[in-house]
Amino acid sequence: MYQHGQLSQDRAKVVELFGRGCDLNDAEACVQVGALHLRGEGTPADAKTAARFMQRACEHDPRFGCYDLGVLYQTGQGVKQDNARAFELARKACDAGALSGCQNLATFWMMGKGTQRDVKQALPLLEKVCGAQSAEPREAQAVASACHNLGVLFSQEDGVQQDLPRAAELFASGCSGGDYLSCHNLGLAYLNGLGVPRDPPKAVELFQKACVGDAPSCTNLGVLYIEGVVVPPDRGKAIDLFKRACEGGSNAACANLKDIAPGK
Repeated sequence: MYQHGQLSQDRAKVVELFGRGCDLNDAEACVQVGALHLRGEGTPADAKTAARFMQRACEHDPRFGCYDLGVLYQTGQGVKQDNARAFELARKACDAGALSGCQNLATFWMMGKGTQRDVKQALPLLEKVCGAQSAEPREAQAVASACHNLGVLFSQEDGVQQDLPRAAELFASGCSGGDYLSCHNLGLAYLNGLGVPRDPPKAVELFQKACVGDAPSCTNLGVLYIEGVVVPPDRGKAIDLFKRACEGGSNAACANLKDIAPGK
């Protein structure tokens, strides 16, 4: 209640109460207070302290803390970066029933981080998570991400037989779950008629949705406004989109911005 401001806006109280819950061996409370220490909310930012709380959560209930601790080992926050350790923690979380852990484990198999690359190991994990129903926000995000990754496998014929209609269906599922990369890839499918009927206006709609959190979508949308084929030409809007995408890390957007608006 303190966290959501139903009693008062007192972040220090939130830290105190979750800390007490963690001391009473509630794993979710350990994760919550660890996240607060990681972000520096209600307490000074301290990744090492956050990692210790995640470790306690993992010991109490692997469904919660093991995934979070694994992410810290992936990124080297508060602990020494160690993909092999992160892989094992993802496996432990997955074995305990955490969809987020299974999604992360599948990603390790797909990318060959912390273990040898093996798409055949990733495939059943992604199928399991993508097909799951979960109302819990973090787990819901794992479901959407799994649908995206599964769609990538089917679209690229990477370890599975290429199936573009199936890939588009999976991207649609991921997009409806809030995964911006899925919206972007579904937009490309509609733009080029890959697995779905070609529908440029639908592609624009999807790029607009994805542009909120995906720099390449802003780039693609900017190109469409420059070309003026699918949407009315609008150089000013294109520049704004390229600037946003460039700031988001899109090298293509930075190059486009330099070409059409030197100095901006």
